[in-house]
Parts: sequence; structure tokens; C-alpha cells
Amino acid sequence: MRPLAETGCGRAEHTRGRALCARAAQYRFAFWRHQAGLRRAYSIHSLRHTFATLLYGATKDLTLVGRALGHRDIRSTQRYAHLGDDALAGALDALWGPPRRSEVHRLERSKWLARRGRDFDAREK
Repeated sequence: MRPLAETGCGRAEHTRGRALCARAAQYRFAFWRHQAGLRRAYSIHSLRHTFATLLYGATKDLTLVGRALGHRDIRSTQRYAHLGDDALAGALDALWGPPRRSEVHRLERSKWLARRGRDFDAREK
């Protein structure tokens, strides 16, 4: 990643050619976020998390993601590389193979009954 000042995106007429400060960049991002109709929870830092997650998903290389983010410690990078349920399911499928349809149905039915305070095994007897 290149700093905003190097991309040309960080310059504005009122800054006389200087790079935007962090606060000015945050205000602009908030304006663009509002224009796009996005909720308030998104910040410029959310983009960093998204970048790290997408890069990790494409490469599966946490060290490379850490280098791209400029981290010295891999533990810092681990916070950015969010693993979704799909990644976990894929890893488990690779280990044990995909579940049979009857097993999936039983699991989903037991979750459904548990949410309603019922026991799946008691219903089968």
C-alpha cells in the first residue's frame, strides 16, 4: 500500500499541495460514507481490515499480509485476518470430508429445536 500523499488522492486545493492530515481524511471518508448510504460503524480503519482480510483470503499467507500492512509482529496481523465460517467449514471438510446430508439435517434440526427449548434426541424416542 502506498500512503495517500503518494497516490495523489491525499491532496486538495485548500491544502496547497500538501498531504491531508489524518483528521481531514477522516472527515472526507465520513462524507463519502454518508453519500454512499453506509452505516456509521465504517471508518477508514475498516478499509485496512477489509484489505487485510481480502489479501489473506487470496494468498493464505499471513506473513505477506503483515508485510503489506507494515507490521513487525505477526500477532498484530492476526487481528486483521478474519477467518469466516466458510474458511472453517472448508478446513474441516478437507480434514474429514464433507458431511453427509443426513448429518447436516440432524445438526440443523437439533439447532432449531434447541432455540425453542426442545431436545432433539427426546423427540426421536
